[in-house]
Amino acid sequence: MPQSRRIKSVLGAVVLIAGTGVVILGQGGGQPGQGRGRGGQNLPPPIELAAGNAMTNPYRMLENWPHLGDIKPGAAIGIFPDGKGGVWLQHRSVPAILHIDQSGNIVKKFDVTFSSSHGFCQDQDGNFWAADSGPFTDAPDAGVKGNQVFKFDPNGKLLLTLGQAGVSKAGPDTFLSQSPAAPRLTGTS
Repeated sequence: MPQSRRIKSVLGAVVLIAGTGVVILGQGGGQPGQGRGRGGQNLPPPIELAAGNAMTNPYRMLENWPHLGDIKPGAAIGIFPDGKGGVWLQHRSVPAILHIDQSGNIVKKFDVTFSSSHGFCQDQDGNFWAADSGPFTDAPDAGVKGNQVFKFDPNGKLLLTLGQAGVSKAGPDTFLSQSPAAPRLTGTS
């Protein structure tokens, strides 16, 4: 048996992890369904994969969008449309909340810094709710920032603060941990 065929026989099946799914590709060599595995067992035929993505992507990458200037980009935590072609963005950088128009220009910055941005939504009155989960390690702001939820008006004015800065415990005025939430039309969440 030639060495290349022996190698194909030894390799048998290749497991490819793609995204969140696992695709098992059949044995490379021989006719489909004719592959032999360990101990001479028959292997299933190889899986035929689509030549390309079957779905059409309605989005496209825009180079140099948004125009952040001297703002260091951070992980995007919350993004939602403003209804005028632009977006509101909460990210893990300073300032943490930005309003970006459809051309990519920053039209509004909320003068706010979070330890670790962790949730962002808008209620039916146009107010913004942002969560700061606090540091995940012994960062310099541990015990100083985080574990709070903030409500801002559309101009960035702080209207309400829930929780105590840096205090992570269950209680009537503290949070053990926050997670993103969206207000219901009734005004409750």
